[in-house]
Amino acid sequence: MLKKILFCMLTAGISVNLYAQLSEAPVTKYNKTNLIFDITNPSWLHHTFVINLSAGNKIKIEVADQQGLQYLYNIDSIIRQVYEKLQLLPDSFKTEQNSRRIDFVCDKTAGMKMRIQDFAPVGQSYVFQKNELFQLKIEQDTIHIIGYYKSDKPVRWSKTPYYLSKPYRVTMLLNNLSGLAECLQLNLNAYVGKINLEWMEYRQAGKKDNWGTRLKATYNVLDSSKNTRLSNSLLGSKMKYLLPYISFGIQNMQNIFTPSLAAGMEYYYTRNNNKERHFLLYADNYFFFNNNPSAGKKILVNTFATFQLKNIYKQVNAGEEDPIKYNEQFSIGYLVNRNGTYLEKNSFRLGLPGFNYRNLQVLPGLFFNDFFKQVSPSLSLSVFFE
Repeated sequence: MLKKILFCMLTAGISVNLYAQLSEAPVTKYNKTNLIFDITNPSWLHHTFVINLSAGNKIKIEVADQQGLQYLYNIDSIIRQVYEKLQLLPDSFKTEQNSRRIDFVCDKTAGMKMRIQDFAPVGQSYVFQKNELFQLKIEQDTIHIIGYYKSDKPVRWSKTPYYLSKPYRVTMLLNNLSGLAECLQLNLNAYVGKINLEWMEYRQAGKKDNWGTRLKATYNVLDSSKNTRLSNSLLGSKMKYLLPYISFGIQNMQNIFTPSLAAGMEYYYTRNNNKERHFLLYADNYFFFNNNPSAGKKILVNTFATFQLKNIYKQVNAGEEDPIKYNEQFSIGYLVNRNGTYLEKNSFRLGLPGFNYRNLQVLPGLFFNDFFKQVSPSLSLSVFFE
């Protein structure tokens, strides 16, 4: 029974972040229109490719994975459909100075849905040309083309496998909606094919195509020398550190409070402001005090050689400078130096997930020996130095 409880605790600690990555927080302030025309899981748009056009116009392609490009191989046809549908609504675009956001949602069962939002400029802007005054439009018009597709492989989190619904989005930023006609002459299909080819070469070079990858590239229709090659946008922001690790702590085990001192090395890296991954190897010393004068030694030191792997996630709240961090960690230590009878021979210490606040951490754990015999739970409070 104890082994089953331990397995459940470890599974919950390790898998909680994976589930959080693949699910979105519930939206409470959306109305029905927003639920239709806004992407329900925008954080899944991991890969971004920008095609720069003339006069500051541009097209941005976003997909969840390489499978999403399959639905954009004929992007010229999709844009032509958008253009033809906008021609049915000429009266909607009489005010030239207003900026507009037009959302198209592609649905194979219900057809293409469209929403138009019109935004008046803040104040009035003008330009003087040859002693004449013309009203100036500053903000660009935006067209979103949104679609969804099922993952090519089923997810097996339960007995019944199911398929994830993943998004793709094409965003067109135009000085004026009339620029949409120019896009019909660009052969954008060739650019999508180029993206797909570069993606295949990137994967063949040994790069992993996993959830943590964020690919990006830029293309220019007027000057190909300004193109940038496909790359992982997270690599440039990844910070690596190799530092000494020291921590002092106190913990309760077998109804005894014992201080501890850990010293070793720590390697960790960060990909963004909310996540850190740490690898630690250190000697963990526990001090027991012998109250029997005839035993000789008054302080008995028991040392564990410990390896620790942990991910730290900040629970960010608005206005909170020092948030509590979830410490998703797993550690295993083996007793290499035994003094006294407080611990058995061949003892292990297993560390479980906990929490950090600044340089304080609270971590539960288990002491056991001979394959989970004589299991003793513990709870430690420690201070580590950076």
